[in-house]
Formats: sequence, C-alpha cells, structure tokens
Amino acid sequence: MDSLLLPLYELFLQVREPLGLRPDQYVALLEALELGFGCAGGENYDDLREVCRLLWAKTPADGALFDREFSAYLARLPQEGASVRSGKRDSSEFGEKGDLPPIGPLPKAPKRGTRASPSPKQAPARVAAAYRGLPDPPLGLTESQHGFVLVPSEFPFELRPARYRWRKLRRVARAGRSEEIDVVKAVQAVARERCCFELPYLPQRENRLELVFLEDREGSMMPFRTVADRLVETVERQQFEQVRLYYFRNCPREVVYEKPKGTDEVPLEALRLGRRCSVVVVLSDAGAARGGYSPGRVDTTRTFLQSLRLRTWGVAWLNPMPRRRWTGTTAEAIAQVLEEVMGARMFELSEDGLMAALEWVRG
Repeated sequence: MDSLLLPLYELFLQVREPLGLRPDQYVALLEALELGFGCAGGENYDDLREVCRLLWAKTPADGALFDREFSAYLARLPQEGASVRSGKRDSSEFGEKGDLPPIGPLPKAPKRGTRASPSPKQAPARVAAAYRGLPDPPLGLTESQHGFVLVPSEFPFELRPARYRWRKLRRVARAGRSEEIDVVKAVQAVARERCCFELPYLPQRENRLELVFLEDREGSMMPFRTVADRLVETVERQQFEQVRLYYFRNCPREVVYEKPKGTDEVPLEALRLGRRCSVVVVLSDAGAARGGYSPGRVDTTRTFLQSLRLRTWGVAWLNPMPRRRWTGTTAEAIAQVLEEVMGARMFELSEDGLMAALEWVRG
C-alpha cells in the first residue's frame, strides 16, 4: 500500500478531473502500452505523449491542457538520463517512496498486424518501458494476462483481529430484561415480606453504540475501494445498536449519499446522531494521494467537523495513505483541523493505525 504499482498512474490522477476521464480510459492506456503503442519514441516521449493525447483528449483545448500537464509530469521525473541510457541503475536513484520513477528508454513498437499473444514466459520481456523502474509487486498481488495488477489479496490489516477490536467498542446501557436475577432486590423482598413471590431480574446489558461510516468513494480513493469495503465488512452489525454507511467525494459537503454511485442524497443535518452513542468513522485519503494543498478542501472539512462536534461521541479518521505521504499536503492540514475542532486524530488505515484509532475513541 506504500506505492501504486501502476505505470503513469500519477499522470492519470493529475489530468483525470480537468479532462473528465473515466477509470476505463486508464485501462485503455495500459492495454495500449502492453501492445507496444507509445514505445517508439527512442530517447524522448513524443510517441507516448501522442498515444495518451489520442486516448484522453476530446477537444483541441483538452489536447493543449494535456500537453502542459504531460510536460509538468516529465519535469518532475528524476534526472537520471545517463544511468537510464546505459541500463545501469542504483537502488537509491529513485529517492523516497512516492517519487515518480523514471520511465526509461522506450523500445520500438511491434509491427502492426503482428499481434500474436505471447506465452506467459515471454510477456515480461516485452512489457512497455513505462513499467520499468517500478518495484516488484508485493507477494499476494494477482496479475492479469496484460501484466498489470488487478485485485489485491493482501490488506493493510488482519480481518479477524479487526473484528475483535470492533467488538471492544462499546457503550453499554441497561434495557429490557435479562436472565440474571437481581440478588439484592430478591434479598430485600425476603427481608421485607419473608418470601419472594416473584424473582426480580436485572435489565439486560446492551451496546447502544451507533457506528456511522462516511466513505470517500471516487477520485483518488478509487484504488482503495476494496480495502475500505473490506474494513466495513469486519464490523459485526449485531454487536451494535446500528451501523450505517454513507458516501461522499473528496470531502463531505451539505449532503452525503446512501449509494456508492452518488444517489439517494441525505442532508448532513438529517443524519440521526447522538451525543452519547454515535461514533463517526471517516475513510478518506484527505488529499494525500494526489499531493498538493487545497485550502478550499480544508475549509469545507472544517465546516463539516464543526457540524459534528456536538452531535457525536467520537470521530475516527482513517487514511489509507502512509503518514509520510501526508507531509505538505491537504491531509496534514486536515489532521490539524481535526485535532483543533474535535480533539481527535487522523490515523493510517493499517493494523496499528486501526488499533490506535479505536483505542482513541474508547478513551
């Protein structure tokens, strides 16, 4: 989870919103790279630029915007031309995780019409140069016949311990009737009337806590959709008074949604929350995946948190991006706002982070 093992994914995130791109358009680029398109540029990236523009730019204005963003993307690549051309690479040349890896020299494109499917043993030899310089996928990741990661089978937290930790999040109250006899009242009845005609029972102990999940679903959270869904699945609903799940994009505004596709609006003010029994769990990267700083997003999140301050027992914010990726981004500012407004903290969505978040909420 420390880095995205996908070629040109940072570029896709960079232009996705201004160009209105869909996830399948990124998949189309991966397939084009695998077939060798965009790899005939020799020592420059003109052919790669042209392929991306053909797939993603719909108008001349989009093409001009893409050219600017592509040039900015190349400018951020480490300047390691000499070592790249010679084919010699040092493990330290890529810097810290999160830096964009060099694309490397591009091979010649195959002749059109020769699209014979290679055997699995031959596939790695013709992978597009955009894949080079990327670390090997961690064990447990499954790859498609096209050579890119499809579905992660490893998660940043263990499922069974996660279920156990959710069970410890309790707000117990007495209600109804249990099978436990109230010994004190029974003794008092015998002392008073010399007989206890009807056994008194203690009220049943029930967990009255409500869990409300707010999940950032689209945009830069798209790669973490499976992880977020799996986290929600670890919650045993029968252990709580109520478990609800709502969705938003980037940051909660006036409304959230009951459906992942952004339908069935629910105004934030209409959310049934209780000061003594409601815990809100926010699942969002808070802008750390894209990097950069958005003051508008910080202000909107501050307004959202202020609306929750007097309506909840606690807030836990789980961020799927590693903490080192928060520095200098919107996520770092939102973490500070979270502490100022709610007295809460932002945690990594990891084994240790989940444990710390739930311990923090329990107090």
